[in-house]
Amino acid sequence: MGEVAANGFSTNGNGHVYNDAYVNRNGTANGHAVHHANGNCNGITTAVATNGLPGIRNRAFGDGRRRCFWYEEEVEENLRWCFALNSILHTGVSNYQDIALLDTEPFGKALVIDGKLQSAEVDEFIYHELLVHPALVCHPNLKSVFIMGGGEGSTAREILRHKNVKKVVMCDIDKEVVDFCRKYLVVNREAFCSSRLELVINDARLDLRAS
Repeated sequence: MGEVAANGFSTNGNGHVYNDAYVNRNGTANGHAVHHANGNCNGITTAVATNGLPGIRNRAFGDGRRRCFWYEEEVEENLRWCFALNSILHTGVSNYQDIALLDTEPFGKALVIDGKLQSAEVDEFIYHELLVHPALVCHPNLKSVFIMGGGEGSTAREILRHKNVKKVVMCDIDKEVVDFCRKYLVVNREAFCSSRLELVINDARLDLRAS
């Protein structure tokens, strides 16, 4: 933990993007290149700043070779996983957490918060459909739903598919995350624009207790 890519950025100590040789936390190179699946890593990256956080723009190869551009995340001690990136679409930081939206090869757009993958567009519907629909179809007279958290908007999206639901209250403590997801997660844009959705920025537990 704590490695920072020589030509990349670190979302935090657990998740980071890297390209070639990497640098440890004291700033010294480790002396060897990271080996990738195709055996060569000659990509060129250029660091750029986005919303005060380091970002990466990489240059594609012109001869058809695969770009060496990866995101790595520590799952637990002695276990990490990584996947290929097309680009970093946006990064931001709030009072509570770091936020990044990545365009990944295997998963499409992926939301990363505090260096941990939260959801990805190719399969997030599996989780959110199972989270929402079994409970809602069993309710005899459902009119309103309260979502604790849910800043990315996917839970609200699935709830709003039920036309008998008159009101959905989504309460999230982090306005920056809500605004970020509303702007960049196109799949949930319709849900965020629904007249049946009420957004509340507050500690969800406190708001629920007060209601």
